[in-house]
Amino acid sequence: MARRAHSGLEDCNCLAVRQAARHITQFYDHFLAPSRLRTTQFSILAMLRRLGPMTINALAAEMVMDRIGCGVFVTATGLPDGRGLPPATGNNKA
Repeated sequence: MARRAHSGLEDCNCLAVRQAARHITQFYDHFLAPSRLRTTQFSILAMLRRLGPMTINALAAEMVMDRIGCGVFVTATGLPDGRGLPPATGNNKA
């Protein structure tokens, strides 16, 4: 069987997945707008609630984010001191 040559960007699975992710993010951002949370903020809060307190390095690894970007985001949202976080459940990681 002959391999079909890729004809361009329309055949790029990576592009298609990234576009789908952006659409899903926009949908959730719209849904979360009344709470003034962005999808990323909600995801981090949900992860912390599920796994409990953890270091920025551990959080970044769990979120598949780089440590610096995760740290900047968490610091900007006021999360390091734990104010306003939902009660932790599950396995606590320090």
